[in-house]
Amino acid sequence: MPIVNRLKKFILGSSSSNDNNQRSCSIPGAKSIPAVVKIETDVSEYWTLDEVIGDGAFGSVYKARSKLDPGKVAAAKAMELEDDEGQDVMVEVSILALCKHPNIVELYDAFTMGNRITLLLEYCGGGAVDGIMMELS
Repeated sequence: MPIVNRLKKFILGSSSSNDNNQRSCSIPGAKSIPAVVKIETDVSEYWTLDEVIGDGAFGSVYKARSKLDPGKVAAAKAMELEDDEGQDVMVEVSILALCKHPNIVELYDAFTMGNRITLLLEYCGGGAVDGIMMELS
């Protein structure tokens, strides 16, 4: 079983459906919300989104600056979620929140507003990984 599936099973298994403190939001399919996620909060209260630095299948990526720590720069991955995509994204957020390692992109913040989630991730200049891989081959 691939490591991602094991982590997903661990994360989903560790969230209790009987937990009275369970948080909810309007993200489609999201059954449990990690504590790091600020629910129904506008990302612009905490971060300034600058130029678009990438576009993908799930949404756009912006270069962002923290309003609380002006020297902190992040990549803001904004996604509109549909159907049952929410739970998979919340598992991704949970995994990123748990992983603290110099070789893994750090999750700084996460915000939901309606069916939109914005992840503020460690900014890694130099372009997208697929572009770098194409240059190397």
